[in-house]
Amino acid sequence: MVKITGETKITGLFGLPVEHSLSPAIHNRAFAILGLNYCYLPFRVEEAELEGAVKAIRSLGLAGVNVTAPHKQAVISHLDQVSPDAIFLEAVNTIVNQEGRLVGYNTDAQGFLTGMQYKVSLEEISAGKALVLGGGGAARAAAAGLAQGDIPALSFALRSPEKLDSWLKALQEEYPQLEARALPLGGREFKDCLRETTLLVNTLPAGEEESRQEWFLQILAQARPHTFFSDVRYHPKEPPFIKMGRSLGCRVQNGLPMLLEQAVLSFELFTGVQAPRQAMREALGL
Repeated sequence: MVKITGETKITGLFGLPVEHSLSPAIHNRAFAILGLNYCYLPFRVEEAELEGAVKAIRSLGLAGVNVTAPHKQAVISHLDQVSPDAIFLEAVNTIVNQEGRLVGYNTDAQGFLTGMQYKVSLEEISAGKALVLGGGGAARAAAAGLAQGDIPALSFALRSPEKLDSWLKALQEEYPQLEARALPLGGREFKDCLRETTLLVNTLPAGEEESRQEWFLQILAQARPHTFFSDVRYHPKEPPFIKMGRSLGCRVQNGLPMLLEQAVLSFELFTGVQAPRQAMREALGL
């Protein structure tokens, strides 16, 4: 454990909730391994208190923070500068205090792609077809990561596909080789898409997924036997979606690899030092 002094640089996590987060364990292990005088703390931030919390980064001299749900989009308007990746994804998950100037970044897309490669090769990604369940910030990050991996075709499935119209246009302008579309969650078009899918990514909120458990069991049973099931969540360790994929004999992976890889990138933004990936991986039991 790092000895806290008047010179300790504080980093942390803004979110709601944050009690389950494994980010403090990852970052504090890394700081200790490298002997850096940094500390990482979870901060429970209510939506109404977000502006004040962001101002506190500057006023208290925090080195930086990660940002998780539900603040990744709302935080943008409170920053001095936002990186091109974060602007494209319309979400910030890392804020760095650069001598009083707050700069927002997004490490989720690259983190997702690198994390997926724990079990899926780039060759498999570039030859596959992906179906992303959901259309929020996590869905956009997963899609951008897959596009960076040269996936040729990608579909989003969500209750209101029209909500993604403008962002889909931006996605295809950024990645001209990508065939992308959005379709209703459920129904014939969704089922047809599922049968052609090789990479199935779940970004649906836990409450929505759990309310549809019987539906999921019926629909996802039509997935191809070699479909890869990826869930961006890591809490619980085996969410219903992962259990479904496993019961079908498919390969599965929860959100821990993505958490680790986006944390590696965030750590390096906070400190300017190469992250001790293996130590951080061990902190997660990966």
